[in-house]
Amino acid sequence: MGLATHQGPWLLGTVKNNTAAVSTANAQLGLNRNTGATSVGQTATVTWSDAANSSAFVVPAGSCITNIAFYSASGFVVASGSSTLTVYANATQIASVTVGTTGAAFAGTVTLTAAGAATIANVGTSDVVIKYTVAGTTLSSGSGTLLVEYIVRNSDGTAVPASG
Repeated sequence: MGLATHQGPWLLGTVKNNTAAVSTANAQLGLNRNTGATSVGQTATVTWSDAANSSAFVVPAGSCITNIAFYSASGFVVASGSSTLTVYANATQIASVTVGTTGAAFAGTVTLTAAGAATIANVGTSDVVIKYTVAGTTLSSGSGTLLVEYIVRNSDGTAVPASG
């Protein structure tokens, strides 16, 4: 089964609270008990005829976006030049990539934008809708899969419980 649901941080492994083996400055290492956040991904099918700012899916509040990728066997067919895929978190542009020339396959990372760095690091205290726009001169065909990978965290951006 490929889907799972859970809330809160995971307890991973068996970190022991052996403070005798670590310096005083590192005495707290064992108290966090190796909790961490889960890295997940969501996908959406993108087609040449999708409207500008099409909605792909929702990313939970507090998440940190770690990667955006796009995979297309045929690319997008344009009358001339190339096509561009732009990704947004609500209204903030967070990534963009030239998908390629007419009908060329594309598989790879979508370049995260510096202007969207704060949003990528923490989408905020509310859930965000991931949107996208496909642009090119007279698009006529093509589709692909948009993948957004992110770390699920608390709505304030923290990934561990408030107390050990």
